[in-house]
Amino acid sequence: MLRSIRSRILASHLGIVLLVLVVLGPTAYYLLKGQLLRQRLANLNFLAGHMAGMVEQRLRQRESDLVQLVAGRLVQDFPETARVSALAEYFSGYQDRFPVIAYMDGKGWEELRVVRGRDLPYLGPFVDAGLFAAARERPNRVVRGTVMQSESLGEAVIPLMYGIRRYFGDEFVGAVYAQVTLADLTGFLRTIEVGRSGYLVLIDREGLILAYPAPGRVMSRLDASGMQDPVVAQALSGRSGEGKGRLFGVEALMAYAPVPDLNATLLAVLPMAEFMEAPRKLRDTILLVIGGLIVAATLLATLLASRLTRPLLALTQTVRRVAAGDLPEKLDIPTTGDEVDQLVESFGQMITELRHSMISRHYFDRILDSMGEGLVLIGLDGHIRTANQVACELIGLREQELVGRNLGDLFAGGDVDEEPWLQVLLGRPEERMGRKILRTATGDVPVRFVWTVLEDPAGRVQEVACLFAADIAVEKCRSGET
Repeated sequence: MLRSIRSRILASHLGIVLLVLVVLGPTAYYLLKGQLLRQRLANLNFLAGHMAGMVEQRLRQRESDLVQLVAGRLVQDFPETARVSALAEYFSGYQDRFPVIAYMDGKGWEELRVVRGRDLPYLGPFVDAGLFAAARERPNRVVRGTVMQSESLGEAVIPLMYGIRRYFGDEFVGAVYAQVTLADLTGFLRTIEVGRSGYLVLIDREGLILAYPAPGRVMSRLDASGMQDPVVAQALSGRSGEGKGRLFGVEALMAYAPVPDLNATLLAVLPMAEFMEAPRKLRDTILLVIGGLIVAATLLATLLASRLTRPLLALTQTVRRVAAGDLPEKLDIPTTGDEVDQLVESFGQMITELRHSMISRHYFDRILDSMGEGLVLIGLDGHIRTANQVACELIGLREQELVGRNLGDLFAGGDVDEEPWLQVLLGRPEERMGRKILRTATGDVPVRFVWTVLEDPAGRVQEVACLFAADIAVEKCRSGET
């Protein structure tokens, strides 16, 4: 496994890329997801606080409108003038802000009630004695009641009352009662977009829903699971904040801000399913980028591996050719512009020198083969390295049989074996000559024996050349004796 350079390069490049992507991919996902969560909660928090302020502002505007209505001359003079028709017409001018307006005397008896611009003949005690008592205790200011279902309007309203006490005489002369619809105060909340599926909801401290996109939920109460959710419970405590909780059975991100004038809390709600769409898209994008980077890294690693290994493979094939004896005139190996080029250049120089050496050796072999004398080259260990054809024929052995044998084994007599002639030649590298008895396959043959040392250009002894030929004089003497 991974035995080739190409596979190792691919594995190393891809391993590094995969390691980086495995570390950076999830890290980037969780960091960006956390950033998205913080950003979305910050947006919800801003929205909840801003919308809660707008609800309070609208309620205070209606209270200011009631103060303006009470300040009218017809209202102030009504205890003396009792101009019912004129006052009813005056009240009708405020019907867009107060669908129900009533005037009562100092004892709490209604003298006039106008509902959606129509005055109703009514004279009787005011039904909300508690609100009237609060107006008597705190006169000349707006007193706010609790949210209730209006019988006259058939919808949820907030009752307001302004008690009139004259400073001259310190006399409580009457009160003006008005109803403000919840729809008038909170209707704009349904038009505010909170993502695609988010919404704004207004809930009082007791869990009563005062505003919701679906009108059917208004004036209903949260179920037990909703009231027990930690984030919802924190919101209904009158604090500001944000978190992840469960409302109406749906897990959601929530930010909340109090509406003190209504003793309620406004919540900006975004379902988790919608929020997770962005992280999922981010995850898919990261996976797509990682996949693209892996493909690009694979292609790049393959290109680099091919660029590096192509000349090496070509060099390997050339080495095999050289080993087989084929020395090319020119190396057909692609260049890479790096250290591999230096290797190819050095190998080319080696082939050139080897070609020259082989040519020289070829000439040398031809010379040896054309010689009439036997020639052997002896290594410094005393063993034969090379022998020419004449030497082989004279001794009666093949070159393969001669190579590796000790020179002393070829001569009869003990002088060659006993005398350390190789050490003598190395100590005195001058030419030597003499007569020896050569052992051949057909018998002993007298030969003239000449030897010399061969040195390299640095003067170091490399081999000993031994040249010998049959001693004709001795042979003639032997022939004459016979």
